[in-house]
Parts: sequence; C-alpha cells; structure tokens
Amino acid sequence: MSMGSILGQYIHDHCRSRRAFCADIGFRESTVSNWCNDRVSVPLPKIAIMAEYFEEYTNEPPSVFVFRLVMAEPTTLKIIQSYQKKQRKK
Repeated sequence: MSMGSILGQYIHDHCRSRRAFCADIGFRESTVSNWCNDRVSVPLPKIAIMAEYFEEYTNEPPSVFVFRLVMAEPTTLKIIQSYQKKQRKK
C-alpha cells in the first residue's frame, strides 16, 4: 500500500468523511486529496499532527501511524530494498 492509500484508509475508517477530517484537523481538502492520491508526499510535521489526531480514534500510539506512513514512502522503500540486496550478497 502507498502512503496515500494508508492515509485514505485511516480517514475512511475513523472519520465521517474527508471533509470532516479536514475541518477537525485544519488542513485544506485539496492538500489532503493530493496526499491521499499520492500526488505529493506528506510532510513529516503533518504526519506527526495526524498521528496524534488518530490516536484518539485508534488507541494506537502515534508512533504506529507514523511508522505505517513512513514505511510506505517510496524513498524509504528503496533504501530498505537496497539494504536487503546487500544483506543477501553477504
């Protein structure tokens, strides 16, 4: 799953709508739409804000949300894949 699809799933599972989520958290709908559709990556400070927001609904520590989103970020995936290839060669 991509970062945007994970965020979209959280919004779908824990909010009335994307519009309600945006109103609650104070983000523009167009910005959240861009994140959910993977047009742009979510900035880390915004991930932290959302992690605290979703903690109330999921009872998960904010670090779980952060981990899920960051691990889905394309650059993170490339780094992990590169590391795994090097480990296999050893």
